[in-house]
Amino acid sequence: MTPPLRSTAISVLVALSLVVAPLQSWGTDGPMQFPGPDEGYTITPMETHQMAPEGYEGATDILTETAVGDSPYTQGKRYVIHFTISNRIQTCPDADGTVAGEGTFSVSYDSTEAEADGTTHGHIESVAKAKYKGQVGDDARIQNPVNADIDYSYVESGTFRGKNGAIATTANKDSQQHITIPILVAIKKGDMMPSFGDFKGGDPTEGHLDSAFAVGLALAFWAGFYYSVAETKWTQANTCVQASFNPPSHTLKLVLGGQMKVDTEVKTKAGVRVKAQYPDVTATFGTAEAMQAYSDVGQPMKVTYTAPDQKPPSGPGYKPGFVVSATSPAGVAAGVWEAGLGTNWSGEITCEKILSGAHASSSFAS
Repeated sequence: MTPPLRSTAISVLVALSLVVAPLQSWGTDGPMQFPGPDEGYTITPMETHQMAPEGYEGATDILTETAVGDSPYTQGKRYVIHFTISNRIQTCPDADGTVAGEGTFSVSYDSTEAEADGTTHGHIESVAKAKYKGQVGDDARIQNPVNADIDYSYVESGTFRGKNGAIATTANKDSQQHITIPILVAIKKGDMMPSFGDFKGGDPTEGHLDSAFAVGLALAFWAGFYYSVAETKWTQANTCVQASFNPPSHTLKLVLGGQMKVDTEVKTKAGVRVKAQYPDVTATFGTAEAMQAYSDVGQPMKVTYTAPDQKPPSGPGYKPGFVVSATSPAGVAAGVWEAGLGTNWSGEITCEKILSGAHASSSFAS
């Protein structure tokens, strides 16, 4: 599940208004602006959309727009805007419940204005890089907030033609900010949109603090969305973890009325044991009693299963065993343990002994 690129258009507009607008004096015409339709330019957009790699939720969307002057008044002018927003969040939590992620939001703006008395160049680049860290509880739900730690940089450079016609190179204007945005991942079923806690960090003396929070907020919004997507997957039984039994299911038979203690625990798909809670242990046929409602690493939950006193009717609903459901910091699991049923044995055994040499073979029956 991912928003289409056009859904990020608002993010682009917000970013451009905050990144490009501060530049006020590159030339006599005022601030740098990207041309609009019917302003004497050929505008070429390019868009790409790529899903996050396997094991992650998210996407990378890239938009580039190039405007080239095609009228007598715009000849020699060229503007390029490049926008990238990328997020990826773990689909499955780590064994300890950690769910990490990362994101990038970047906007760059380049302009070239070639005229007879010189060429003006301008470059602006704004980049926000985020690291996310969430924690899942024993109930397999994300624990709010998820912190987005964001490093933001702003760079401005170029050459311009002054009022006297001379070409000058501007000194680079750099700004660095570090901010933290608490993401409140939606916890209501069917609600995927996050909200936010109080922003932290930033240094007003460095400049562009408002821009840092604006692009950081765009990153954090989509990160919160993808955390909700991931949570819907790891809370589906056996997507990220599975129930494990010792002795394994279908490996033994019990006599009617017999008992067996079965160790039950939860493991990741890689086989790492995780602590778990068991809200439900139910016998399918016979009885099942859990010694406790939890398991921990090296401490399985013990289930005492008692077989019925008589053979059940045939059919899938009468298999002797029990089912469990479990929640853990690594996801939700469900499993079925089943045993076959034997009876008190009676019958005939025939044995035969063959001797070599002159001895005759013999046999007996009982």
